[in-house]
Amino acid sequence: MDALKVEEKALMASKHSSPLLSDIMDRTWETGTFWYTLALSSPSGLFTIFQRHIRPLFCKDNLEEFHLIMPFLWGKNVGRIAYQKVSDKKEYDRKLEQEFKDDDEILA
Repeated sequence: MDALKVEEKALMASKHSSPLLSDIMDRTWETGTFWYTLALSSPSGLFTIFQRHIRPLFCKDNLEEFHLIMPFLWGKNVGRIAYQKVSDKKEYDRKLEQEFKDDDEILA
């Protein structure tokens, strides 16, 4: 990986291009994205990849009630994301209602 980074930095000195492959590879290892990609490319190994590499990112213990945490496998901060989505929807509804009230006042 270090050799790849050295080569990419040398190339970057001569021209500007897209994100460095080494940065993308590092990020996929850090976040666990690599395992998702591998699981998708290997249906026969999907269960093993999931049990050994993906599930431990979210749940280190072998829980009997694992299905209760399944929604949290969509992302590491799914609770925060869901809360933000609900908040955004409430704000959207509030603004939309205000727009219709403003239109009613103009027509009256």
